[in-house]
Amino acid sequence: MRLLVAAALAVTLLSPGCRSSHSGRSSIRVIGCTTAEEDTIRLQEWRVLRAMEDVIVRYGLEGLDVDVVIEEEGGLGESRPEVDLILDVTGAHVSINRARLLDDPPAGDDVFLGLFAHELAHALHYARIDRADLLILAERYVRFFENPSGSLKPWAAAYEQLTDMTAIAHGYGVPLQAQKRASAENVARHHPKKVWDFYLTEEEIARLDADRDLLAERMDEAAKVVGLSSLMRLVEELKVLED
Repeated sequence: MRLLVAAALAVTLLSPGCRSSHSGRSSIRVIGCTTAEEDTIRLQEWRVLRAMEDVIVRYGLEGLDVDVVIEEEGGLGESRPEVDLILDVTGAHVSINRARLLDDPPAGDDVFLGLFAHELAHALHYARIDRADLLILAERYVRFFENPSGSLKPWAAAYEQLTDMTAIAHGYGVPLQAQKRASAENVARHHPKKVWDFYLTEEEIARLDADRDLLAERMDEAAKVVGLSSLMRLVEELKVLED
């Protein structure tokens, strides 16, 4: 099973898109859009790049390739690691819901910051934990997606909340609240098929952002549920970050 998961992680499907653009080691592709939609997205793409680069620098991920795909998504976005044949993490693949750039683009700056703060927090984890824990993480997520209401739901909730708290520890509490608010609006407007209910709420994020001791305590609790030793060591480093 782990070998199958590792093989799946190692492959990134590059679907044909409207166009591609590049900034350093990052790329943005737009797929499944009309010419008019492409024109609108092109005018707003700088917002995506600015947010992405802000998070990349603050997380210290300059050595990773970040492949962003703007496409039709259920939620606001999602991410997965890109790894080489010896399971070293070489980058991250981040999908963004193109509705975010088409519905009300001018309001998107904090939303994009919050979105990348969460999704690239996953990339930070992938890059910093050891290979064995990365495989365990991937395997558990495969099993969780097979049965989202099953026994692994508390584990998945703990990991996603830890990912939110990683973003808060790096100073992204306010943008993360904007991302959660936009996510709720996306659910109401587009009724996505896949929406999880176990992320931190806006109120929880504000409380943790204002109380670093509480944040450290909650990070410890979540890391223990996730149960990956190298991730626990990373959490110890994250708890002492200053805004």
